[in-house]
Amino acid sequence: WDSAPLDVRTLGRGQITRPCWRNPFAIPFITHGKCPDAVSEIEQLYLETQMMEELSVRLGADIQRTSAAVAEAAGAIEAIKSLKAGKESEVLIQLGMGAMLRANLSSLKSIPLDMGAGVVIEKSPDAAINYLEARIKEMRVSLEEMAARREQTLINLEQRRRRLEDMAKSAQPAPNN
Repeated sequence: WDSAPLDVRTLGRGQITRPCWRNPFAIPFITHGKCPDAVSEIEQLYLETQMMEELSVRLGADIQRTSAAVAEAAGAIEAIKSLKAGKESEVLIQLGMGAMLRANLSSLKSIPLDMGAGVVIEKSPDAAINYLEARIKEMRVSLEEMAARREQTLINLEQRRRRLEDMAKSAQPAPNN
């Protein structure tokens, strides 16, 4: 325990204690006569559970973003294929904030591809399709890895929740009859 004055009040048979010196930011727990190390273990488990919940939410959001990127790339491939097959096409070009530009596309000789970091490279339609298909494969591998990591996180989270519940039950005072 730290050297600051303790705010210990009696509540039935248990005591509300200040957080242990190992984790001064943790939530106070009712100890019911348990040693501070047991309380510290509950606090640690509680914090780990919160962190795993946050990780699971972040992984879910990453999976959604990556899935949207895969769908966008697949749409781009389909658009390139349909434009490549036709003679002259009318297209709508997004300008931003819902504004669009109507344009006539007479031929599809090259397609500018954003490589990242402000680098744009022009490729033939077939090379652009190959590039986008390779990116889709990479994103699908990443999706599988994220899904596996999220699944493992959820399994670990459930185990910690059960353990936390068991520890909380064992910290409850015995009923007086």
